[in-house]
Amino acid sequence: MILKAMTVFAVFFLASYFTGLWADIIMLRLRSECTVLYRISFGGCVLIALGMIVCFAGSLFGASSTVCICIYAVIAAALTVAAVPAACKRKISLFPFVMPRFHVYDSLYLAVILLISVQIAGVFGYSFDNAGVLRGIPEAVKVFDSGVLAPADPMMLFTGSLSRIMNVHPLRFVHGCLAVPLILFYYLCTFEVIRVILPSDERRPVALLTVTLLAMWGYQSDFLLGAALLLKWYGIWVFVLFGLANVSAVILIRYLEMIPETVPVRDIEETEDEDPDQEEWDMKKHRIVNARNLAIALGVLAACLAASVFILNGKINRLYAATVNLQTDINSRCSIYEFIPESGQTEGYLITGSDGTVTFIGGGSSKNSGLLETFLDEHVNNINIWYIYGEDEESSGAMRALIHSGRVDPEKIYVIDREDVTGIR
Repeated sequence: MILKAMTVFAVFFLASYFTGLWADIIMLRLRSECTVLYRISFGGCVLIALGMIVCFAGSLFGASSTVCICIYAVIAAALTVAAVPAACKRKISLFPFVMPRFHVYDSLYLAVILLISVQIAGVFGYSFDNAGVLRGIPEAVKVFDSGVLAPADPMMLFTGSLSRIMNVHPLRFVHGCLAVPLILFYYLCTFEVIRVILPSDERRPVALLTVTLLAMWGYQSDFLLGAALLLKWYGIWVFVLFGLANVSAVILIRYLEMIPETVPVRDIEETEDEDPDQEEWDMKKHRIVNARNLAIALGVLAACLAASVFILNGKINRLYAATVNLQTDINSRCSIYEFIPESGQTEGYLITGSDGTVTFIGGGSSKNSGLLETFLDEHVNNINIWYIYGEDEESSGAMRALIHSGRVDPEKIYVIDREDVTGIR
């Protein structure tokens, strides 16, 4: 199982790296640079989206999971192989690795890595027979068992098809093979959009740490539960929110940054006296771009914080309402109290039904009347139905005393004959 998990990890990121060469081509058209991390992010999103599209289309046309995975493998391989010559034609380096210099603020990344590691470790704490886990991937299990694709969640169809090809049950595949690569991949996509929005290197670790902490807040809302990264890392909404949206945002921002550059540039034959104006215009343009990026970053952060406060406030309000009504709810349900006088022997049972009907069984002799009256004062106002074990003093004395004193007025009284019920004299 560990070997299969490592194989999935290696194949996914290696294929994502070469498929992501198309991101370099797109960024070149947008007159921007493409980092290695964004290359992997883009390629991974393309591969996952392609798998979902092929499997969902196969479900509509009645194709089996094996056929869909074979078609997916051919298309993904062709897309990956075609990216290499396309990148070389445009003189894009296949391995542009540069060792970055370490700064003091980079130590915050260590805290992020530690936090993510703890979160991933918590993922493996799920029990496979947990009801929430079993409800998460029913479509994938059906595909694994039958090999038949029916229109359902595209991500689950893709997951179930992969599980069947690898001969690994979806529960083991999702929780044993997919957890680490998918969670790391989504954090990688998140870092890339932060890197583009925040031009300052000092602010990026803080933003990533904030997003890492906020990724856990989906647990607080039923609405966001399907997009909670650490609960549904294998779900389609997590892919859309943490993967596809982040990768698309990077391309959109780079496109918007390119728009000011389409403004007609002054004639190059202008005199040197006009060069300071050109330089001032360029500086103003970069200030506008940086200000826009900062405004986008602050807006995203403010939206995340506002959503977190809203979610937490709703959770607190529901908890408060449940606490306030807890005692009323408990009192409205069926309850049973045991009457034990000073002798230490049980002499009766008080039963309160969910419809409010109060029933008492037993009571004993008249010597228990005082203690029984105190007992009833603590729990009920009156008795609707009273069962006694006989008409003699020993069985009905306490009931007769409370009726004569006016403390209780039972609507119905039943006498239980012990000999008829148990055969004991």
